Amino acid sequence: MSRAHAESLTKSRRLKAAWSNKRATIASKNLTNACPAWLRLNSTKTEYEFIPEKVALVREIVGDDQVRSRQVSDHQAAERVRSLRCIQVRGGFQ
Repeated sequence: MSRAHAESLTKSRRLKAAWSNKRATIASKNLTNACPAWLRLNSTKTEYEFIPEKVALVREIVGDDQVRSRQVSDHQAAERVRSLRCIQVRGGFQ
């Protein structure tokens, strides 16, 4: 039982150190590369950049105003995304 406790403490300390390091470098590097499907991290992993084709798709589906976005059904949006061969991954499109 004490071995399990020691392993748990070791893991906890390592995770705390890793997150402390991430917080310390957040000004120069993002914590994660998780972002909306129309963005990606640049090569230095310091900023997000737009993916033009996907931004155009999002603008087409949602529109520039709130009125149009309410008129587009989920089905129409899904069909448009499929027609452009976007791949759905973990609840988002890539």
